[in-house]
Formats: sequence, C-alpha cells, structure tokens
Amino acid sequence: MRDYSISVIRGISMLCIVLCHIMQHLEWELAWWFNVGVQIFLCISGYLYGKKEISQWGEFLKKGFKKILAGYYIVFIPAAVILCFVIGSDSVNQVIMGLLLNKTLSGGGHLWFVPTILFCYCITVFLSLIFPKREREGKRFIKLGILWILGFVVIDLFIPFFNPAWVFCYCLGYYLGRVEDQKVYRRVSVILCIVALLCNGCQILCDYVFHVKLPLHSIFCNYSHVLLGAALFVLLRCVFRNIGERKILQVSDKYSYEVYLVHQFFILGPMSLMELTQSTVLNLLVTFAVIAVAAFVVKKLTEWIGYYVFSSQKESMN
Repeated sequence: MRDYSISVIRGISMLCIVLCHIMQHLEWELAWWFNVGVQIFLCISGYLYGKKEISQWGEFLKKGFKKILAGYYIVFIPAAVILCFVIGSDSVNQVIMGLLLNKTLSGGGHLWFVPTILFCYCITVFLSLIFPKREREGKRFIKLGILWILGFVVIDLFIPFFNPAWVFCYCLGYYLGRVEDQKVYRRVSVILCIVALLCNGCQILCDYVFHVKLPLHSIFCNYSHVLLGAALFVLLRCVFRNIGERKILQVSDKYSYEVYLVHQFFILGPMSLMELTQSTVLNLLVTFAVIAVAAFVVKKLTEWIGYYVFSSQKESMN
C-alpha cells in the first residue's frame, strides 16, 4: 500500500528548498533553516530504500543513475552553454568538471546534490549488508553509531568532495526504513526529536543569543541540520499518516526532482529573474512561472529521451 505521507513530505521539502533560495537572494537569515528541505529529501530517499529488499544491484544502480543523470545533463548542458559562452561567467574548465560531477555552475550550487545522491545509491549496497532485515534493533543502533564515526573519518579524509553529514543523513533515513517494530520506531523517533531539539536549540543560543562559536562549530551545525531534517521527517510522517491520494501529490511526486534541478538558476546567479522589475511580487510570480515551465520541459525531454533510447535498444535486439 502506497504511503502518501511521503508524497506530502516530498512536496513540503521541495517548497522549503525553493523558499530557502528566495530568502538567500533577499539575504534573510531564515534561508539556513528552510534549507533543511535538502536533508529531508536525503532522509526520504534513505528511508524508501531501507524499506526495500534489492536483489539485482546492477539493475538498481543502472536505473538510479539513469534517472538522476538524464535530468541533470538536460539542465546542465544548456545552462553551461549560456553561462560560459553567452554571459561569460563560467570557464570551460568549470563546465568540463561539472560534466564530470566535480563542480557546479554559477547559480547552480544546488547541483552538489546530484553526485551526493549517486554516491548514496552506491553505498546502499553496503548499507543493505550491515543493516539486514530481522535484526535486533539494539545491534542496528550500535552499527549506526559506528557507521557515523567511520563515515565521518573516511569521507572527510579520503573523499573530501562529499559532505559526511549529508551522506550520514541518507544513512539515518535508511536505518529508519529498516526499523520494523512500530514501538521501536516510535521510541527511536522520540529520541531523535529530543536530540534534534537540544542540538538546534544550542545552535540558536550560540548563534543568535550569545554570539559565540563552539569548537568545530560548522560541523556541529551540519549534524544539527541532519537531525532537524530527520526529526521533521518522522514528525511529518506522523501528522500526515492517514492522508489519502490527492491529485496535487501526483504532480508534486512527478516534478519535484525537475523543479529542484532548474529552480536555483532563476533565483540566484547570472540568470536570476529576481531583479527583472522593481516589483518583488511580480518578480516572484515570473520566477515561479518560469521554474514551472522549465521543470515541465525537462521532464518531457527526459521521458522522450528515455523512450527513444529504450525503443532503439529494443529494436536493435530484435
């Protein structure tokens, strides 16, 4: 049975991310807090794959990479052409590295998510081995702690391109998806919410009340953000657990990734539409409209290319 609460949470997190970048353009401090939508997204992905038993890993990775990369390159290539050869804000080297998923474009800083989620797909094979089904929850919790420590050390030292906190967010979601006993799930959720409240409360006091920096302050803030995203995920699942099918949820599920890919280009950076006129409201309306149209076009192009490639492969096999 489909869990429509996930669809609601996905829609809310997408809205948070778009609002975050609008607030960033307006230089509002709230942007940092609304950016938690990314952590909710990572938690959702981990949770959904934690619920599944995947037997054909090659097919899983092939499908996942194709789904993520098709939309990415459809957005990246024309944006790179405009930014590099028309506006002149980006270099050819930057574009080449972006094609290899090692850099982002001006106004496209949010595209860090693409190589990160692909990396998370790859380690899902490893997660399925260390978090098998029908295992004692205490043992899983200990493994989660060890994974956090190892992940922080290994990624920070040997794979510095990735933020270990964001990867751990996916792992935390995967762990939540593996919890089968509802009593244990509720207990873990309560603990998660309490720890998230304490950590984020501490950050608020340090940043906005006492104006002091903790040791390893940025790392602490990142993991507080992870806990906040995971806590919001479990709370929203509880709030919307009885929601049924809605047309708007189908639209949100269908276009959320494409909206994510295109939205920031039109809010921040050289292609921003936020200064198009002197009216902020009109600029927002135009920006939202362009984001919606661009996401629709990217989705249709992705579907068309997927269908064309699939049909060609099928014909060649025949």
